[in-house]
Amino acid sequence: MPERAGVRQSILLIRASSNETDAAALEALGLDSVTEPYLSIAAVSDPAEGQYLLSQLATANSPIWLIATSVNAIEKWAQIVGPEILTRTIARRTDLRFAAIGERTVAALMKFGAKRVVAPETGDSAGLAELLTELAPATAIIPSGSLAMKTLPDALRSSGWAVLSGVVYETKTVAERPATADRIDAGEFAAVVLRSPSAARALAEHSRAVELKTPVISAGQTTSATAESIGLNLVATSELPTPFSLAETVKKWVDQKGSQQ
Repeated sequence: MPERAGVRQSILLIRASSNETDAAALEALGLDSVTEPYLSIAAVSDPAEGQYLLSQLATANSPIWLIATSVNAIEKWAQIVGPEILTRTIARRTDLRFAAIGERTVAALMKFGAKRVVAPETGDSAGLAELLTELAPATAIIPSGSLAMKTLPDALRSSGWAVLSGVVYETKTVAERPATADRIDAGEFAAVVLRSPSAARALAEHSRAVELKTPVISAGQTTSATAESIGLNLVATSELPTPFSLAETVKKWVDQKGSQQ
């Protein structure tokens, strides 16, 4: 690990949940990490859009796709409409096809009955859009978050798809300044890992990372683009969103930095 004044530096993980998988992957490569969420995620209080998507899932004409862009999209939707009801509705649609972004999201869909899930190797919305727009237009049902990017639905609509989307969870920057923000400002972390555009914005809001050129490493081109657009010091991008790939990207950057010192 990089050292500052003789002190071994850690990688900071700031997403709302599931940081333990990234921490374990980093540890396996000999990298220390610290976790503190800079975001909070919760199902929306108004179930109307989630219920609408469920009704369309049950009644929309074939061909039809259920598309999950994140684990939260499918799990928070299930929380709103009831996991058993969602599972039964999926089971009744023998014509239903599935698509997702990332291995964890594929697994989340399969938990509710998906048998085969189309997913891009790049693990981002642009990659999924490229895959799906090569197919014949269909109806896409997309549960999403309050800050969801429009890349995928816009690309599908441009290709003649009927897109039915609804907000089922809300992402917010935590209101109280995280304790690790002072440590970022003091230069105590080797780098901060970003797994979403909202994480990039939360980091900039709660710390002086932009001003101090704190190194950030992102998962995916969409997050990288946001990080750069708000002035963060992007030093590396993991092309795949898996914990292992991200950890390898961090390790490679740490080793390169160490060899330059």
